[in-house]
Amino acid sequence: MVDRARIFRLVAVTLVICMVGTAVIVLLARILVGSVLKEPDTVEVQVRAPEQVVVNEPFAVTLQINNLITVTQTLHSIDIEDDYLEGIRLEQSTPAYSAMNALPLTNFTSLAFGQEIPVNTNGIQVAVIELQFVAEEIGTFAGILDVCLADGTLCLSLPLETAVTEN
Repeated sequence: MVDRARIFRLVAVTLVICMVGTAVIVLLARILVGSVLKEPDTVEVQVRAPEQVVVNEPFAVTLQINNLITVTQTLHSIDIEDDYLEGIRLEQSTPAYSAMNALPLTNFTSLAFGQEIPVNTNGIQVAVIELQFVAEEIGTFAGILDVCLADGTLCLSLPLETAVTEN
């Protein structure tokens, strides 16, 4: 009888581990495949960033987000690949982000905004986000910058690279 109970417990634990593992795999697949396959074509983003900066000096990366459709959209977040942030520290943003979180299992840091992107009227209105950084180490830092709309699963990926020099 002891052996039966032990076998039953082993089967139950194995089943739970398999179910949790499957749930994690499905979640990761949704995040990774969803963001790769769902690049929005409803916005146009222009990034202005210096190619080279001096160590310990502040610099700005400016994003101009142009709404290409006739309804207001929401900027959910801007996600920055952690490889870019290895030697560069984010100081603040204008407008200010409401939260900063590490995205689990993705190597990204997410800045939550929840800001409206207005309807474009003859090229006059665009949402402008300025990210202020300070370069802390000498080297070249590169990564992906995701501009995410709606619920955060519709992201436009843009490359970002900055060389940090001594002078």
